[in-house]
Amino acid sequence: MSQVNLSTEERIQLIQRPLWIPYPETDLVHEQLHDMMGYSLGADPPGMTLYGYKGAGKTALLKEFRASYPVDLEINPDADTIPVLYFIMPPTLKEEQLYEAILRGIGTSVNVQRGKSLRNHVLQNLLRVRARMVIADEIHNLLGGSDKQIIRLIKVLTTLSDELKEAQLKTFNVQIQGATAWVLVGTPKAITVLSVAPEFHRRFPPRRFPIWESGEDKNMRLFLAELEVTLKLSQPSKLSTTKFSEIIFAKCGGYRHNIIDLIQKCAIFALRTKREKIDEVLIGEYIEKYQWIPPATLDQAE
Repeated sequence: MSQVNLSTEERIQLIQRPLWIPYPETDLVHEQLHDMMGYSLGADPPGMTLYGYKGAGKTALLKEFRASYPVDLEINPDADTIPVLYFIMPPTLKEEQLYEAILRGIGTSVNVQRGKSLRNHVLQNLLRVRARMVIADEIHNLLGGSDKQIIRLIKVLTTLSDELKEAQLKTFNVQIQGATAWVLVGTPKAITVLSVAPEFHRRFPPRRFPIWESGEDKNMRLFLAELEVTLKLSQPSKLSTTKFSEIIFAKCGGYRHNIIDLIQKCAIFALRTKREKIDEVLIGEYIEKYQWIPPATLDQAE
């Protein structure tokens, strides 16, 4: 249906839909993650620590990456397969709660039969779902503990990785099942987590997820051009011009989340005030009227 046939509220609902806009930086990370899933089962399990500021776009990228590897029941009709398993590192530094977080990511019960260890329950479920990648998000949560506690929990992950490989070699044909990659994700504080032991840097080499450093960045301008297309305003706003890009950068920094948040809200403001385009005056009016604060700068004390 053409936008001219939609009500203002219907157009607002379209603007508010979940949005994914790829750009060169995300394409590179997506490619690296994809390549990590191509290692043979006989290889050492590949690893990475993906770190970047909140609002840089890590969460959106991971959601899009996971969606590109949907659950495939054809591989094993009797059990759910999860090509990319995602869980959030718990803020409490207890081994049992780490296991429970992994089980919740799988979507299975955290309760175990009498006489069976929670650790073995996790290992068996990882084997069952044939995960090709395990992503542990919010890894910086570990910084609430001592170096000794951090080392213990990271070693839980590395030991699980090694034990899973051994179990896979005994269970699957190496031509069918590849090595399971392990990816840690967090803010720049994740580097501090790795620093407690040199072996962790080798096992999970850091990979920075960048933010744009300037409004003149051509990739930011390409992103703004794609973002403007999604707004469906009847008049061009020309967000991707160098001048407008610098204005947006001054308000939002180089954070993807801030930019989308502000521009979508300004687009809605433009619709409700019958202006049908975004300009510098409208942005200023919206920020002043609604006291908009860039969400990704509220907790950037890294």
